Amino acid sequence: PRVDWDSAGNRLGLLVEEQRTNLVTHSDLDGANPTGWTTFSLGGTRTATTLYGLPAIRFQATDERPLLQLPLTLSASTTYTMSCYIENTGGTTEKVLELNSITGITGDQIIYSTHGDSKGYASVTFTTGTDTSGYLRIGLGTGGSATGDVTITAIQIEEGSFGTSYIWTTGSTATRSADVASIPVA
Repeated sequence: PRVDWDSAGNRLGLLVEEQRTNLVTHSDLDGANPTGWTTFSLGGTRTATTLYGLPAIRFQATDERPLLQLPLTLSASTTYTMSCYIENTGGTTEKVLELNSITGITGDQIIYSTHGDSKGYASVTFTTGTDTSGYLRIGLGTGGSATGDVTITAIQIEEGSFGTSYIWTTGSTATRSADVASIPVA
């Protein structure tokens, strides 16, 4: 178990989480053209940076979208939560994370630049149908022309109806064991 902190550095308490797996195989955004991702340089720029101490990518555009795409296969008829951290310095309202080419999903499969909470954390929950193969896209205006300035990190898709703390991946899915907090008593 870990101690959880708020954005101001105040201790919130002990964070005890269940076992989860990050299904995004390359969540480590190790540069402007990160390993494992297909890049689309349709305009604008991608810059490697950090956000909340994690490797991140800053997407900037004035009329066309810079984006990245990663193949993804999910299980049929399963509930998932997709999450990331966002810093929106351009005041844009564009989509920044979405599932693409997967039909039959119920629930929201798009995160917009305005979805971040006070810490920048954004998440959506959805349920798959029978079509389970497609792509995960990140960027600025992932489906069309866009303007703005956003930074994204800690991308995660996990089975379940709520998001948990970030699980780092570097080429394959990664699973965090269930946390156990026990105090032996006589």
